[in-house]
Amino acid sequence: MKFVGQIVLGFLFALSSARADTVKELEVTESGAVIYAEPSAQSAVVTKVKVGQRLQALTEKAGFYQLKTKSGKPMWVSIRQVQAVQDPIADLETGEAKSRRTAAQVHYPRFTFDVSGAAGANNFGSFYELQGGVNMFFNPWLVWRNAPFYRFFGAYSALGLDSSVRAQTSFPAGDFTPTLMAGAGYRFVTFGTSAPFVEAGLGVRTGGLNLNLGAKYLFNTLVDSASPNQFLYSVGVSAGGSF
Repeated sequence: MKFVGQIVLGFLFALSSARADTVKELEVTESGAVIYAEPSAQSAVVTKVKVGQRLQALTEKAGFYQLKTKSGKPMWVSIRQVQAVQDPIADLETGEAKSRRTAAQVHYPRFTFDVSGAAGANNFGSFYELQGGVNMFFNPWLVWRNAPFYRFFGAYSALGLDSSVRAQTSFPAGDFTPTLMAGAGYRFVTFGTSAPFVEAGLGVRTGGLNLNLGAKYLFNTLVDSASPNQFLYSVGVSAGGSF
């Protein structure tokens, strides 16, 4: 009987070890990631977690991971807001992150690219622009953007560069993630007035696609009193491009 009992205990120990091995270790990759009570973005929000916080997942359902918690209470996070990592630790009940990050796990600076179109007007008439932007992320909310552009304006067509520093934040909500942006920079142009500007925008991210609406105000009169200030309106799109 003693021998049989040892076999049973050994089997139970092996079973518990196997179950532990099935736990998936995660790291939060999006600012303002949300922990839900159910595997749905319409369910109650339990808490929010920061980029870099470590979580443990038990199973996957409908695009969400069920998280392992100290209390055993079911909690869920969107798959889009995390990635698999090694040896995570997190305390969801208090919301305190206990992550141990190494240099190899640092994701910044990070570079992305985008394409956008803009429309505006000056004292010569209306014009259109095509921009290609390269964005350097210092962290999840601070971005340095450099965007060469071409202005389609007949005889007044021109090349230029917009360089700006932006602050941005996102509000994860299931499959759609609204984003807000505001910044300031300087426009360099081969025809017309090179001048400082401020900008702001609203975007939405779904899957790997990002759509953005923006507005830019050029302070031309600060450089040339004869050049009126300008508004530009833009529509941008990127497909999650990065390098």
